[in-house]
Amino acid sequence: MKYTFLISAATLLLISCSKTGDVPAIPQLPERYKDEIFTNVLITNNIKYGQALRYTGSGTEDLMLDLYQPEADTESSRPLVIGVHGGAFITGDKQAANWPEVCKAFAKRGYVAASINYRLGRAAGEEYEPAWRAQQDLRAAIRFARANATAIKINSSKIYIMGSSAGGATCLITAYMDAAEAPASVNQAIWGNIEGSSGSPGYSSAVSGVVSMWGGVSDTLGITGPIPVGLLHSFYDPTAPYQSQYDPVRNVTTYGSFSINARARNTGIVTDLKTYYYNGHDDGLYPPYLDSTIKFSANFLYPFAK
Repeated sequence: MKYTFLISAATLLLISCSKTGDVPAIPQLPERYKDEIFTNVLITNNIKYGQALRYTGSGTEDLMLDLYQPEADTESSRPLVIGVHGGAFITGDKQAANWPEVCKAFAKRGYVAASINYRLGRAAGEEYEPAWRAQQDLRAAIRFARANATAIKINSSKIYIMGSSAGGATCLITAYMDAAEAPASVNQAIWGNIEGSSGSPGYSSAVSGVVSMWGGVSDTLGITGPIPVGLLHSFYDPTAPYQSQYDPVRNVTTYGSFSINARARNTGIVTDLKTYYYNGHDDGLYPPYLDSTIKFSANFLYPFAK
């Protein structure tokens, strides 16, 4: 009899709540890889992941990354996200433009995160070579991660890359360009093939997803294959076009996030586009937009990382 009474009381409560529209919401528990579930982040700065020929063609430079891991995490097979800073391939740094905050936010969600430096500089007469060197270095960082997967406790089948501006372009090139699409102007006898020789040979440089922040490509036809792509861009970006823009001096057209998103949708690639309406270029990495940028990126990668 007591059990029946309890059931009846619960039913009456639900009916009463339904009538008043006050049905209590079921609380949602934080989800790993989507929400922040860790408080502290272990940061290891300046890990050497490779070495490569300087843009001058003389001498080499060390390639460094910063690693971010959730402190006290017992998981031994975690997704990795690698951040690539912007700066037109001539400036920038792995600790600039709030990249440490982005990496910490992902680490607090249960990822391992890395922010890399790559070769910067543009010699006279160069067009595509700076981006070529950058994507070689990013590939070396991906290979380095796979070579050390056990030590840094990552799942080698869940490596994601995200970059801003020139870093976004670098990520798109790395994800979608194949060797046959190498620009003819790049002297591979000097700079090496698409994989380069920046470090950790013998490992794959493939990725499972990409997030491009206000980046662009010179041809959307190269956006093929299954790799999902998340995109962020301001409609009013004065530096990199949201849609597309022709440069008569260089005789090239740059296609921005809107065009990349359209191409991805038309070819069946999982994609999403977040459009901002600020008047700057890199503003999405600064308040008041930074939190939205991080949340969009984490939500986009969540279905693949979990």
